[in-house]
Amino acid sequence: MANPSNGNSGLSWVPIAALVTIIGVLFGGSWTVSQNQFGYVEKDKEILRQQLVKSQSDVQAQFKQVVEQVEFKQFEYRMDAQIAEIQQRIALIEQTRPSAGELKGVADSANQQINRILDRLDRLERTPGISSKAQ
Repeated sequence: MANPSNGNSGLSWVPIAALVTIIGVLFGGSWTVSQNQFGYVEKDKEILRQQLVKSQSDVQAQFKQVVEQVEFKQFEYRMDAQIAEIQQRIALIEQTRPSAGELKGVADSANQQINRILDRLDRLERTPGISSKAQ
């Protein structure tokens, strides 16, 4: 032990140097650990940024696909409605249109009436009093 009467404070420089060295090593070690942690944080941040960009593009692609599916369903619904309407029109036309036999019957009847009218005209022209009045 040091003698306080010499003017020595009783502390030797060895424990102080050891204490300073230990404190320096602790601070240096903690600085190294913190730098490593910051390095990992930066790496993790970059990985998360890349994952975010990938996720964003995936979400956009899925959104586009869903929108296209919805739009196609709407288009398909409109087309189905138009097809149903056209089919109803065709069915109505087929129900109301005359058959070939009916058209032939109408044409024959019209020919008969035309022939009767022509016969009447011929008879009227042969009648002596009517032909002179017509002239």
